[in-house]
Amino acid sequence: MLRLCSFSLLAALGGALTTGCSSPQESAPPGVADAPVATGRDPGARADSLGGIPDHKFGQPISAFPGLVLAANQTPGTRTYHYPDGKGEPGWFGKRKQEMPNEFYSFYTFSGGQFVAFQALAYGDGRRALREQALYLFGPGKQWPTGVNWEGKQVLAYYTTPQLPSGPGAELDVQSQEFVRARDKAQQDKLMQENAQ
Repeated sequence: MLRLCSFSLLAALGGALTTGCSSPQESAPPGVADAPVATGRDPGARADSLGGIPDHKFGQPISAFPGLVLAANQTPGTRTYHYPDGKGEPGWFGKRKQEMPNEFYSFYTFSGGQFVAFQALAYGDGRRALREQALYLFGPGKQWPTGVNWEGKQVLAYYTTPQLPSGPGAELDVQSQEFVRARDKAQQDKLMQENAQ
């Protein structure tokens, strides 16, 4: 079953945004570390192998992310942060933010002080770059009408191309399955409690 839950923080972004898209590339994009090794034909195996995103595993404490700043919009039960202008953000995502400051955004979500979810949003030329990076990191995945999904036992990742008020965008969400299950259960328990009243 495909479960999609976006952490979109578009209101925190502002600015005019544009379009662009392309096909996946075969080799690693410039400046990208080695991708995780696939462990079988399961589309979620590479996501599980990575255990989060390059340079950060799910479950790491916020102290492992020096330089993060609290994002403007928050979801109850979590705290979402970003690196201002990509400064201090490691790896490919930080480099893209510095190269494309008005076309690329990334957010880090914590629950109970632990890293549980990552989101990258891209516009313009950033869309193509984000799609290529997602396919490089996670492999071909499962194709859906709305994007690509990689559902592993520990990690859920998906790439979509939502139509936003500011124009077409691209979104990569990578979430801890433990967090997704706990969040879904809390939402279900809340609904059951509200319906019982």
